[in-house]
Amino acid sequence: MKQSNENFGPGDVVAVMVAVALDGAYSYRVPQGMQLVRGSIVAVPLGTRVTLGVVWGAPKDMVAHNRLRDIGQKFDVPALSEELLELVDWVAHYTLAVPGMVLRAVLRSRQALDPPRPIWAYRGTGIVPKRATSARTRVLEVIGDGMAWSKAALV
Repeated sequence: MKQSNENFGPGDVVAVMVAVALDGAYSYRVPQGMQLVRGSIVAVPLGTRVTLGVVWGAPKDMVAHNRLRDIGQKFDVPALSEELLELVDWVAHYTLAVPGMVLRAVLRSRQALDPPRPIWAYRGTGIVPKRATSARTRVLEVIGDGMAWSKAALV
């Protein structure tokens, strides 16, 4: 996978393609403590809401960059490949669609960017309850092997 070597650090200005029906990228400032590359998936303020976007590279112009807003969040996922970014541009050009809407199809699942939910598991402690019902006895027999069991597996 070809990856761009453009790195952006705190104070840099980057072009971010947002996943909405807009033609072109908006400029945002990289906040302190954040390192980005072309293809990094970020959340940026757009009007009164926060939306997903992708760092598209350096901005084409440097107009009014004294009023820029900071990027809100960088997701802890690998950056999109250079091939995928080029495909978004190509599909937008070929279908006469705005690049933001093509990018929206790429970033369709916001939940996929969130960290995985913890999985609860249960393991026997060796302590037997005072009131042993038949259901509790069956569960104690299953978890007696020392392995961790999910709630669904125990049911």
